[in-house]
Amino acid sequence: MTNALTHCVTGALGYTGKSIAEQLIAKGMRVRTLTNSTNRHNPFADQLDIHPLAFDNQTQLVQSLQGVSVLYN
Repeated sequence: MTNALTHCVTGALGYTGKSIAEQLIAKGMRVRTLTNSTNRHNPFADQLDIHPLAFDNQTQLVQSLQGVSVLYN
């Protein structure tokens, strides 16, 4: 059963973010990432919701964080 909260990890396709995402997914959490590397290999398949990192675009950032309860940056 998946936890109702969505956790967002910046850079979950990179070294540190990947470790955090692995731990959250193992606990059954919903996980999203914000990344500059949207085309990078995704080892989590459909367990990771990928959105572009857009700290310089407020509208897109707000959309990417819609529904997120916890942000790991």
